[in-house]
Amino acid sequence: MIKVNLLRDISEIAAPKKRFTFGSSPSASAEVSASEGGLAIRLVLFILPIVFAFGYQKYQKMLSDADLRNLQSEHEALQAKLKSLDPVISEVERFQEEKRKLNSQLEVIKQLSKERLKNVKSLDMLQTIIPPKAWLTSLKVIDKKVEMEGMAVDDIVISEFMQAMSTTIYFSNVTLIGSEEFKQQDGAVKKFKIKCNLENL
Repeated sequence: MIKVNLLRDISEIAAPKKRFTFGSSPSASAEVSASEGGLAIRLVLFILPIVFAFGYQKYQKMLSDADLRNLQSEHEALQAKLKSLDPVISEVERFQEEKRKLNSQLEVIKQLSKERLKNVKSLDMLQTIIPPKAWLTSLKVIDKKVEMEGMAVDDIVISEFMQAMSTTIYFSNVTLIGSEEFKQQDGAVKKFKIKCNLENL
């Protein structure tokens, strides 16, 4: 009899007792579960855009950092290339400076040649237009100014000579500076001095 009671006590301890809460039902528990599920979904929908925006920002920053590193690498490569080209650039600049000097010297030579050619042509023209009864004793050409001295048998010959000079393309502003009588063994002659300008040919 004592053995049976002990077995019964052990079975009661091992078997869990079912508890019922007064005022609760299975339908109420289902509503609570559905409410908790909706709250979880709303929470996920609220957090998901934030997580996505944060991830997208991190991705853009990674791309920007990569672009910056690439640009820095290209800049360093270009700087190294420019530094390696410094001797070549210096040599080219030296050649260009020498070329400018040579061109300047050539321009001066051309100008001098042009002036000399103009002087030669003007002197040749003087020999052509000077009257037979007149001759030159002095001729100076400074820049574009010409001064000449000479002899003529009379003032008419001097006038003809000046008029002939004025009609050429080589002389302008032909002016008589002075005329005076000069006695020689063969007779009296007129000593004259004329100045004029050389035209731009």
